[in-house]
Amino acid sequence: MEAVDGNGDQVVDGNGEQVVNETTNNYSCVGDSGANDSQEPYIGMEFESQEKAYSFYSLYAKSVGFGISIKTSKRSKVSTEFIDVTYACTRYGKKRASTAHNPHPCLKVDCEASLRIKINCDGKWIVHSFIKDHNHEVFPTYAHYFPCHRRINKSQKNCIETLRHVGVKTTKIFATMAKQHGGYENIGCLEKDIRNHSDKSRRLALESGDATTMLECFILMQEENPRFFYAIDLDDEDRVRNVFWVDAKGRDDYQEFGDMISFDTAYITNKYKMPFAPFIGVNNHFQSRLLGCALLGWWKHGSKQWAGNLQLKYEVNWSSKRRWT
Repeated sequence: MEAVDGNGDQVVDGNGEQVVNETTNNYSCVGDSGANDSQEPYIGMEFESQEKAYSFYSLYAKSVGFGISIKTSKRSKVSTEFIDVTYACTRYGKKRASTAHNPHPCLKVDCEASLRIKINCDGKWIVHSFIKDHNHEVFPTYAHYFPCHRRINKSQKNCIETLRHVGVKTTKIFATMAKQHGGYENIGCLEKDIRNHSDKSRRLALESGDATTMLECFILMQEENPRFFYAIDLDDEDRVRNVFWVDAKGRDDYQEFGDMISFDTAYITNKYKMPFAPFIGVNNHFQSRLLGCALLGWWKHGSKQWAGNLQLKYEVNWSSKRRWT
């Protein structure tokens, strides 16, 4: 949605990129961008960059107990760089009518609390306006639940990945981090953020277009031979996590030589760094037979079990005489 400010300049709602031309005012540079997180912003306060201004206002918002987001932004017509940004309380705007049977709760109450910054001729960002008061209750004790105040830094990511590698569950990782930071509210993220971060590492490291190409190949092979089978495992965000496929020859060989099966995840390609897991059987001449293949985004027990169950389900009925290695 577009609006027009008091100076007649066109403003873009949210993160839009409307290009306009504006000459910024020159305010006296008297602010201190290194202020602590409890200091209130004030008109004329100076920051070295837009990122530092956002970081300061974010820390202030967390100490007060509200979330923030970009309300409006403007770019220069010449350089296309941002020259004017307004950060506002996340409860700005009015409620929208919904016809859904079970609509999501809308927290908009038309709150006007905001911070507007502009860039001057020296490249400094100056606070142009600041509205402090909210028309709703704030929650400093629960500020760490707001999405804008939640992030996992690099050292925390390393810690999470190390603990996950040795089999520590997410709940225990979260408890360990809480002990290290002196409380759950000081971690900077929630347990579900840690779980989401861990799930990202379990996805196949496919580049753009790779998944589509792979699917098209599978569909073509199935059209040529209906006995070709494939399965794709998706996570909660519909991203590819694991892939399994087997051709008609592999299914036939499985029925003949599936008494002993080797499921080896030691094959990891250099480009995608994901385990290629072939199902290998041995014929009567002690020759290896390929009984199926899988690409696993996460090579722990869950993915192995998923691939193994598919192989047993779609190739032949399970027999207790068959053994896995």
